[in-house]
Amino acid sequence: MGQSTAANVIRECLNIFEDHFCQKWVNFRRNIDEENAVKEYFFEKYGIPGVIGCVDGTHVRIKSPGSDNHHLYLNRKGFYSLNVMAICDHNMVITFVDARHPGANHDLFVWNVSHAEQELKSDYNNGKTNTWLLGDSLAAILDDAIQKRSR
Repeated sequence: MGQSTAANVIRECLNIFEDHFCQKWVNFRRNIDEENAVKEYFFEKYGIPGVIGCVDGTHVRIKSPGSDNHHLYLNRKGFYSLNVMAICDHNMVITFVDARHPGANHDLFVWNVSHAEQELKSDYNNGKTNTWLLGDSLAAILDDAIQKRSR
């Protein structure tokens, strides 16, 4: 099978997965009981209140796109990638993935344009201020950005 045929088959399979499986299994929104269970776990185990999950980004290596836009995929580490952000709950179940962005994009950009950021910002603006995601050093930047954008 040629590379272009394989790429088309993979693309079609991924579209089917996204349409039929991802909405059921990868779901950032939890009902109140599920959210409280996650918050309770993090509080009992680590003493941190309000945590609904953990967020991090990673660079997934890809071949050079070979197009005029290949520079968009060249990350700061010197290889071509997608900058993928994922959120998981206390059981390491992935609840959110954003794999839309070329590797040259900064983690903060990926966060700022994500549906997760929009949902959490909306919740915060509607008075739900006791909900947090744990992350690496980006967490302080995110917290500051959320505070500034909600003003």
